[in-house]
Amino acid sequence: MSATPKYVKAGKIFYGSGSDDAQIGEMLVVPKISMTLGINEIYSFQEGLHEGQDTFTQNIPTQAGPVIEPSAGGQTISVTGKYLTSNTTIRDIENLKPEVIKYGITIADITGTFQGFVD
Repeated sequence: MSATPKYVKAGKIFYGSGSDDAQIGEMLVVPKISMTLGINEIYSFQEGLHEGQDTFTQNIPTQAGPVIEPSAGGQTISVTGKYLTSNTTIRDIENLKPEVIKYGITIADITGTFQGFVD
């Protein structure tokens, strides 16, 4: 036999490695664990016998991907600590065409061509 006290349930008598005499197991039985973990939280299992009753859950706040309407001054979309369940959409700016943007100026991916004068 190859069992050693470290790998036999605490208090159980067995015959195993290193002796022809009866030995007593030393492996602790870990009580059932029920735990809720935060986002990216890690749990380190303690050494011992886990009897398959442990439960771990995670409650991660979710949010549908926002639709962003461009605006002056910028925007902050609050997604800290949340999992987005869909894509984020940034809408285009109506009438944003090269002929209404000053020549050589680029806004988004549109480079202006306007060279005239405004009354």
